[in-house]
Amino acid sequence: MSNLIVDTTATGVACASQDQMIQRTSNLFINNVYYNIVFHLLTFLFTPFAIKKLLNTAYFQTSTVILLISNISFGALHNVIYLVIQLWSLERSFTYWSDPCSIMFTEYECFPFYRLNILSRLLVMFNYIFLAIDILLNLRNIREPTKARGYVFIVFTFITSVALCAYMTCDGPNGNIMANCLSRTGRDLNELRSQLWVYVGMAVFSFLLNVFSFSMSWSRNKVRQGNVNRTYQNIVNFNSSRFLLGTATISMFIMALYPAGVLCLVSLVDTYDRSVLGNYVLWAYTYIYAILVLPASLFFYIRCIERKRKNQVNGEVKNVEAAERVQNHHFKDLENLWEVGFDKAVKAGKQPALTPIE
Repeated sequence: MSNLIVDTTATGVACASQDQMIQRTSNLFINNVYYNIVFHLLTFLFTPFAIKKLLNTAYFQTSTVILLISNISFGALHNVIYLVIQLWSLERSFTYWSDPCSIMFTEYECFPFYRLNILSRLLVMFNYIFLAIDILLNLRNIREPTKARGYVFIVFTFITSVALCAYMTCDGPNGNIMANCLSRTGRDLNELRSQLWVYVGMAVFSFLLNVFSFSMSWSRNKVRQGNVNRTYQNIVNFNSSRFLLGTATISMFIMALYPAGVLCLVSLVDTYDRSVLGNYVLWAYTYIYAILVLPASLFFYIRCIERKRKNQVNGEVKNVEAAERVQNHHFKDLENLWEVGFDKAVKAGKQPALTPIE
């Protein structure tokens, strides 16, 4: 997509045009790579901590934990693929900054990375959809939320993602050259728009599903249960479900900004300078920001719960210790009163004095 507006077909040695050379060596492109590296590092930093906390705590249902760990893993996979794409492109722009016949990529070089990038995106998006379905089933108490259900949803995620990715990339590579492996050149704009609308449709469907599940979680929270344990578990499920649905909605919204932004750029393609349009698309690529949302929010959410519970426990301990001090003081006062009263009774002759037993 980044150099979509330049329709060059490789015949023999493919060389970049002047617009493409500007695009490949501009600070707009280089700064985008450096900027994205920061988000990649943050994602890789939060990922292991978030997974560890998910495995060591019981704030979410079993099936939900399986889906959360898989979502974080798919997101990390996507970021690794995209980081390789960008670093490879950056390295070539530095190495061949004055060589227009070597600075570009061929589709045969890029197609495996291009396909993997699409697949990893779809894995994350479909996983969010199945996560919303899993939360809805949990709220409706439809069967026990077992590990098996989580694994079944992961299998469905793979099947739907692989099938849609195969459909999107079924035409295979052609002889065009590319500025990077994120997107292809010389594509039919109607085909591109259709593909982008698929992403938008998935985001909208996920949003509606999350809204429905959120309303269900709210109504379930108001249902009175028969015992204290059920009521407490209902509150826990409500809070965790509300948090996850909010996080998923934010993530999918951020993801939807990319296809929506590219659709706007495509519709206004003739109004932009061709040497910078491709780099605008790179800056509009929001998936790396959306992928950071889940591990970071999980990490801080679980830490917040742990800290709150620790403070509650410490508060209860302090209350118990204070009660024990009051109780000990009370019994000491009773002991003193009894001893004083006994001594007075002995002096008044109402009570015989105690004699030690030898």
